[in-house]
Amino acid sequence: IYLLIGTIFYNYYDGFGWAGGFNYAVSIAFTIGWNTGYYETKDLSYLFSTFYICGGVLLASIELMYISHYFSIHREKWYIIRRKKKEFLKRIAIEENNNNIKSTYRTYKSKFRILY
Repeated sequence: IYLLIGTIFYNYYDGFGWAGGFNYAVSIAFTIGWNTGYYETKDLSYLFSTFYICGGVLLASIELMYISHYFSIHREKWYIIRRKKKEFLKRIAIEENNNNIKSTYRTYKSKFRILY
């Protein structure tokens, strides 16, 4: 919607056309600075572009904030799940080790009796 507003403004007010208006709107909204060949010639267009840049930076900042918040929440969940899985695998390894020792003892029980 944000790019559509810029495209419509630059198409109708500055006469850049739909493709040129969209190209200029993207360039201005994301402060890319492409040399599009289109330039504002009217004061209202300069004013609109200034607020359009500020709005684009604000929207990008808000999006980055939401994305970082999402990953920070899921990182904590991922860490907890990973830690529990690691503890579970460690317990299984200890139990398997104990079972191996017991089965080895049972297998060689008679040989141990001979030695003692």
